[in-house]
Amino acid sequence: MGRHYYKTSRVKIQTLAVDSLRSLKKYFTYKELSKVLQISEALLCRYVKGEVLPSVERAWHIINKTIEAGLVEKVDKKGRKITPKGQSLLDRIAYEVWEEMKNVKGG
Repeated sequence: MGRHYYKTSRVKIQTLAVDSLRSLKKYFTYKELSKVLQISEALLCRYVKGEVLPSVERAWHIINKTIEAGLVEKVDKKGRKITPKGQSLLDRIAYEVWEEMKNVKGG
């Protein structure tokens, strides 16, 4: 596997965090996300717009806080966007994050 795999996994985690923020932004304001994620509204906006990627550590923080705060469940109550495959975008992101966690942590 080596360094190339590790680098790819790192970028994938960062991208998944940004994808999840973009999905959540459809249902929550920057102010609401900022309060839950403990990240400034301005920085969240930069992530969502694609101006910068979060560090790997910040990406894990975003993913973990999203899960801990139950944001996915809250989105369920507001109505989910369904992808063409019939799976919600947040379900897909959650599955990909889970898969990456297994790979990165050796599980």
